[in-house]
Amino acid sequence: MIQISKYSFCSVLFLVLMFVVMASGTAISAEMLQEELLIKCNEEDAPVVFNVEIAETPRQQERGLMYRSYLAQDAGMLFYFGRKEEMRVFWMKNTFIPLDILFLSKDGTIHHIHHMAKPQDEMFVSSKHPSSAILEINGGFAVKHGIEVGDQVLHSKFRNILAQ
Repeated sequence: MIQISKYSFCSVLFLVLMFVVMASGTAISAEMLQEELLIKCNEEDAPVVFNVEIAETPRQQERGLMYRSYLAQDAGMLFYFGRKEEMRVFWMKNTFIPLDILFLSKDGTIHHIHHMAKPQDEMFVSSKHPSSAILEINGGFAVKHGIEVGDQVLHSKFRNILAQ
């Protein structure tokens, strides 16, 4: 009979559980569409370009960016709820990176930005106005790049740019 110490067993169990969690996150990420999205800050400057994952299904929206330890600087996630605008509420439970949360109207106009949402914070973040989409980007990116309320998010979901 092979004897395994408690320490060895716990270590193996931990590694298996970490693999399952990471694999499930990758599977959800892999099934999401990834598209280019632009934010037009003002008429003089070139738009800010992002490569975003599109979260459209309830499962994708529920998972969001949870369990991720890294988000590329030009990456984000667009939560698209269709053309219907409603009050939206988000939280940062199981989200390990700080995020800027941009609340968008059905034409892609940014009408509220929650800056630097804290990782793992279970306090609710409200849209303050009815929204049809939410864009999550790295925390601090909006301030660093001059993204403000009233700026325009350009993407085919908002019917303000050609489909990609």
